[in-house]
Amino acid sequence: QADITPRQVDVTVALSGYGLETDVVGTYYYVYDGSEKKPVVTVTATDDNAVLADSDYTVTYTSNRDFGTATVTVKSAAGGNYTFVDKPVHFEIRKSAAALASTPQAKDLTYDGTAQDLVTVGTATGGHIEYSLDNSTYGSSIPQKTNAGTYTVYYMVKGDANHESTAPGQVSVTIKPKEI
Repeated sequence: QADITPRQVDVTVALSGYGLETDVVGTYYYVYDGSEKKPVVTVTATDDNAVLADSDYTVTYTSNRDFGTATVTVKSAAGGNYTFVDKPVHFEIRKSAAALASTPQAKDLTYDGTAQDLVTVGTATGGHIEYSLDNSTYGSSIPQKTNAGTYTVYYMVKGDANHESTAPGQVSVTIKPKEI
């Protein structure tokens, strides 16, 4: 009669899968794209390097869609050939880049005595556009000026929780003097 008692082992868990990368310090990561990340798991017994069958363990994923640290937890399966202490392995989901969908454009303006929007509204993916006249203080309101002159409007996409902000761009705008 064969011994059917599961064998207690220490295991190592390796992650692999499309889009999963590792950087120089050995951290596994994906770049955010809105989908759940489920790297392929390989479980190996450390004493004899035997690769465990899928039926020997279960895999669960947590926090594996949005920016931050995600976890793969491997547990020995009931009725499997091996038993081991739950093995969590972490990987990162890094922010992706926000992008301009449409760039703010300079308006064709002539002095009329009122404050005028200097640019058209821009649009973005992965965040929202913010504007500035000094490249320091940004806000969501389109800058306005009243007097004739040339102005530089800076704009950037302010990233959301899963996207990095973009570098500032700029557009030159002239309010022409009114002809009388």
